[in-house]
Amino acid sequence: MSITTLDFVSIFTAFNMGFLGSLHCVGMCGGIISMLSLGLAKDIQTQPKTRMGYLLAYNGGRILSYTIAGVLLALFGKQLMSVFPNPQETGRYFAIVFMMLLGMYIANWWSGLVYLEKAGSHLWKHIEPLGRRFLPVKSYPHAFLVGGIWGWLPCGMVYAALALTIAVADPVQGAAVMVAFGLGTLPMLLLMGTLAEKVNHWRQKAWLRQAAGLSIIAMALWLLVMPPMHHGHGHGQHGEHSGHTEMMDEKTSDMQPKTMDPEHAEHQHHQH
Repeated sequence: MSITTLDFVSIFTAFNMGFLGSLHCVGMCGGIISMLSLGLAKDIQTQPKTRMGYLLAYNGGRILSYTIAGVLLALFGKQLMSVFPNPQETGRYFAIVFMMLLGMYIANWWSGLVYLEKAGSHLWKHIEPLGRRFLPVKSYPHAFLVGGIWGWLPCGMVYAALALTIAVADPVQGAAVMVAFGLGTLPMLLLMGTLAEKVNHWRQKAWLRQAAGLSIIAMALWLLVMPPMHHGHGHGQHGEHSGHTEMMDEKTSDMQPKTMDPEHAEHQHHQH
């Protein structure tokens, strides 16, 4: 599949949603990170370098779970958007609305995404106990698996990013969008694993959360006013274009002088 401008726009948007919204992750995932840090075997907890490796393994599993969800929701979006007369534009507006809601959610101006989190909690209560089976964590594979379970934690910010995958309606793009989103959240969550108190102190600052929320809303408005990008032409358009090209080629060939065989050309030369 070829990468188009719209792909890069979606990926860039998802990364920034993750990066700017990661202040929310501090409050939402702070307890999870503390639990995971305490869930390491005691000999690992005393080794900062090794502990960072385990934090990376946790987050690698988390991003993989985002990616799987992105593929599934993109496949769902492909079916959903196909019922609309202009699926690409419909998907774009769908993503823009969720981005605006996320911006207001991060800024603490509106908490409607909490209802989505409550809906997701019904699935989470069945998934969360699986992670406890791997505690205390003694190996990187175990840390990766626990992180994969962590990725299904109900989170309004993740749901807003998944709205982008529904909008792009392609499993490859959906996976790329959620990888970008996960990488955007990674710096803050790694800091949480090492500098939890300082990060939590900054999270309490209302102006910082509002600035992050406004930045996400600004990105949504940018997507709203920018001209729509197209992945490519449909088969019908392609066929029409090809047919038009062939007709032009035929007309052009008719206008050009016919090539004469050598004997005919020599005969005309002698006549002159």
